[in-house]
Amino acid sequence: MQASSVIASPRSPTPVPTGSAVVLRQSVLSRDGAPWAIRELYVPKGIADLARRLLDVDLVDEDQILKEAGLPETGHLHAISARPASDQEAALLKSRAVTVLTVRRVSYSGEQTRSCEFLLIHADRVSLTDSSGKLPN
Repeated sequence: MQASSVIASPRSPTPVPTGSAVVLRQSVLSRDGAPWAIRELYVPKGIADLARRLLDVDLVDEDQILKEAGLPETGHLHAISARPASDQEAALLKSRAVTVLTVRRVSYSGEQTRSCEFLLIHADRVSLTDSSGKLPN
């Protein structure tokens, strides 16, 4: 996985007001050399200033860093859809014509937006499952 961190304006539609400064963490997720997703994580700059390690280009556990900064996740919104990949996305995913699942996840700590994550997942390289609560082994 490659990671980078930059100060940017948020991509639409993030819950961060247009023109606000955000820290953008970008990465291409791979397994055995085959990229399976493109990830963008937007964090309001004010929050990143509290959780300074989010400014590192190294791979970090963003959720843990935000918890340690006193910003535990108290809720999230999650949406998934499918669409054709753009030419640039297809190139990053090392595929010609590809369908991607787009996952948008907005994380909150109290009333404050903590982060907005976009995942573009190569649809034929993954299986999505979800569970919650206590499950038997």
